[in-house]
Amino acid sequence: MIARAPWGAVRGSGRRVIVITPGHARTKERGAGRLSPARGRRENRPMPGDRPHSRRRLWLGLSVAPLPPLLVLYALWRDLLRLEATGVRLQWGRSAFLEWLAMAMGTLAVVGLFWSPLRPLRVLGYTFYSLVLAFGFGAAFVIAVVHAFGGPQGDMHAPAWALVVLGLTSGLCAVSLLAHAALLVDDVRAGDAEGG
Repeated sequence: MIARAPWGAVRGSGRRVIVITPGHARTKERGAGRLSPARGRRENRPMPGDRPHSRRRLWLGLSVAPLPPLLVLYALWRDLLRLEATGVRLQWGRSAFLEWLAMAMGTLAVVGLFWSPLRPLRVLGYTFYSLVLAFGFGAAFVIAVVHAFGGPQGDMHAPAWALVVLGLTSGLCAVSLLAHAALLVDDVRAGDAEGG
């Protein structure tokens, strides 16, 4: 006959642990969780290496949010699109189009690395994409300021809505840059926890 202790007695045999409490007896696998000495129940606690997927999805979503306006910003930067007082006008040029296409495809390729199963490739993508966001922040701000004052010759006016969109794009790139930094830190910490 096994004497029952107020806090529960534990007897082990190989891989199995028998937990006897004042009201009942349960069998737990060793390593399946932490046993509470008061009730002999397993406490479900997150392991140090578990990654909060919801938080990662948030950082990832905020990081890639500026992609559509960035592609338009590339066209403005390469003079494929031109801001005028009446709106936006397309200026077709083979050289400008090829340069815009190279910038757009390169950015999309860098963003695609975010879903790589290899952490070194993801970190490489994070590094290059931070430069893209920094460029988007600065370029949108500069273009907005130049067109707001009419340019050096006073002939580079743009509609108010275009200036607002450029300002919002610059602010969105700044917020995305902060979220992107959090995404990078989160991924590196998860790697350290798995390796440690």
